[in-house]
Amino acid sequence: MAEYLTPEQYEKLLSDLNDGEASILVSRNLARQFFFNVGHRNIRDLTGVSMTGRKATVVALLFLSLGLAALCLALVVREFGWWAMIGVPMVGIFWTVFAGFTTEMGNYLTTCAWMAASVVITWFLPPEYSITLLTFAASMFSYQLAHLIAETFLSQLLQSSYDAYDMLCEQIELEHHAV
Repeated sequence: MAEYLTPEQYEKLLSDLNDGEASILVSRNLARQFFFNVGHRNIRDLTGVSMTGRKATVVALLFLSLGLAALCLALVVREFGWWAMIGVPMVGIFWTVFAGFTTEMGNYLTTCAWMAASVVITWFLPPEYSITLLTFAASMFSYQLAHLIAETFLSQLLQSSYDAYDMLCEQIELEHHAV
């Protein structure tokens, strides 16, 4: 948990951040919840910074992820007939487990690498499997990307607005590096 800072101490923190002597650590779940649950007018009124486009990006990626997951389930039902009775719960379980494990792990490079690996794997599978797997992978990619982008956007907001830092200081961590 970060400490409360005066505006002068916040300016010193910004200097330390720019010099690489400190880092602001934001939970990806916190960032997603911030952009998904807090209204854009509230963000603007509380911080003085408009985040409408950034909020829309995060929310759109989350909805895209859910839409692709639903499409994946529909493809399982269409392609596998009675085997869908096993396939649909398995897709739901795998999606939930992967989403839970990957939310706080990884970065842009590994997320893109996993998506690229999924595309390569689908090249060698029959069409009914490849399209379903690709849809599942795209859903996971969108979900992970939403969290990564939300984390980046919230970190930028915390570095550009004292009011944002003051509002969220109990949920973030400051890490001071030894020089």
